[in-house]
Amino acid sequence: MSQPPSYPPQKQSLADYERQAAALRSYTKEALHTLILYQLLWIPGLIANIAYLKAANNDRKVSGINPQGRGCLQALLIVHIGVPFLVCFLGIGLPFLRGLIFGSR
Repeated sequence: MSQPPSYPPQKQSLADYERQAAALRSYTKEALHTLILYQLLWIPGLIANIAYLKAANNDRKVSGINPQGRGCLQALLIVHIGVPFLVCFLGIGLPFLRGLIFGSR
């Protein structure tokens, strides 16, 4: 019986290692830190959220896989940016528009 030829192990390139590292990275802990920062101080939370989300998006480009916690970071950004703007619009914008449309009575 003949054995199949043995091949030398292939060397992985640096890009392969970067892809593997990016695929295994998790941003769940960073999302929790961002949530705490949002509760303490809004601006540092926003800065941290944008920085972590940018890093998660970069890892997604490198690996082709959504890293864990990326969705949490997106949800935090939507909740802590979208909701305040919606509240401001409902509180300030609608009464202003109502006054313009219906006039003062």
